Amino acid sequence: MRESKEIIIFIALSALLLIGIGFLPKSAANLAVNHVIQSSGQVQ
Repeated sequence: MRESKEIIIFIALSALLLIGIGFLPKSAANLAVNHVIQSSGQVQ
């Protein structure tokens, strides 16, 4: 059970990394940064 969960997590993380590397235009990065800034501003 543990090994299968670790494999699933590893596959998910690697997939996210591939997606991030493949689709990382400056516009998407800027949107992510703006979202983080807005969320942090709301917290404050």
